[in-house]
Amino acid sequence: MLEEQNDKVLVIGENIKVRRFARYDTGLSVPYVHMGGRIAVLVNLETESTDAAVIELGKDIAMQIAALNPTYMDKSDVSEEFIAKEKGDPPGSGQGRSEERQEARRHHREDRHGRHR
Repeated sequence: MLEEQNDKVLVIGENIKVRRFARYDTGLSVPYVHMGGRIAVLVNLETESTDAAVIELGKDIAMQIAALNPTYMDKSDVSEEFIAKEKGDPPGSGQGRSEERQEARRHHREDRHGRHR
């Protein structure tokens, strides 16, 4: 594959980077190419149908994937650190963060109503 990639680089004069790939030998594979080939998505549907409506559905799904610009191919690839970052939790905070917030709110309410801790 690397040899083929290098041949393509020589022909088009642009560097090609394959970020990830998978090989599908069953189902229906529907390609979607966006921005003149800068972004490409291949969706593999587990179906025996080759109906135009199924192909259009596959193309619509691939178009949405291209628009989302996903970082991971499968949810099993996503690290716990990435999930925590997306949720807005600091690393290592775990579930205790919500308990800390509740405690801070309680103290704030008590102070606001003239009660002391």
